[in-house]
Amino acid sequence: MTRFGYLIMIQTGFIDYWGIAERCIPFLWSNKTRMLSKGIQETPLFVTFDPLIKAVNLRLVDLSVFESRGHVGVNLVIMAENRNTTVEDCATVHKIVAPRLNVLYDTREVGIEVSTPGLQRNLKDVYEFTLYSGKRVRIYSTILKGWISGRIESVQENSLTLNDVFVEDTKEQLERKSVEFDEIQKAKLDYRWEDRPHGN
Repeated sequence: MTRFGYLIMIQTGFIDYWGIAERCIPFLWSNKTRMLSKGIQETPLFVTFDPLIKAVNLRLVDLSVFESRGHVGVNLVIMAENRNTTVEDCATVHKIVAPRLNVLYDTREVGIEVSTPGLQRNLKDVYEFTLYSGKRVRIYSTILKGWISGRIESVQENSLTLNDVFVEDTKEQLERKSVEFDEIQKAKLDYRWEDRPHGN
């Protein structure tokens, strides 16, 4: 079982099914330096909703659940492949998940938010790299102790390969670079209106 499967309760009455509190509360960090998580695809609601969302040609990027005093908040991030994600896409996903969530949490008020990743999204789970093939990302490497950027060329089990790479501290430009997931402390999409080669 991954850490997403554990139930964390603290005195405020907040219940976190997916381990999100561990990312936000210092005393739960356990001295970890790698900020990206692993295993969101194995969480129960992700397993339930991912195939349903794929069936309407959309992808589930992220899913989080918060419970507090009779209220349940469910946040989903979705994206369309090979086109812009629309408000209609968000409405479609809302219609898919709402009946099932209302049955699951039948005695509590359920709030559902469906949104898109945004142009500068901070990646939370290594799974997300598989969704952004060909997109540019910025990564903070604990080995280089600095930021690098590049396009996602491929994703392997424990690493990803970037091309058109720029090492920000040294201004070095590389054709290709492999980055281990365990060295990634932070990562975000690096969208540019005019995506020209670095240095222009």
